[in-house]
Amino acid sequence: SLDVANAGNLSVMVYNVNGRLVDVLHEGHMNSGPHNFTWNAGNVASGMYIVKASSGESSVAQKVLLLK
Repeated sequence: SLDVANAGNLSVMVYNVNGRLVDVLHEGHMNSGPHNFTWNAGNVASGMYIVKASSGESSVAQKVLLLK
């Protein structure tokens, strides 16, 4: 989940621990307010991943552990 302070362009991307882009959850305009994302990880292996949300103003990242 993510709470967007100001409407604008936002990207939410998933990276593996080597920094390689694995998936794009969202890229484009997003209104302000709370948003939820679901990652369909059926095509990747179990392991540690980093979900990064970036706008022109800021960037936040969170580690997630995928267990299959």
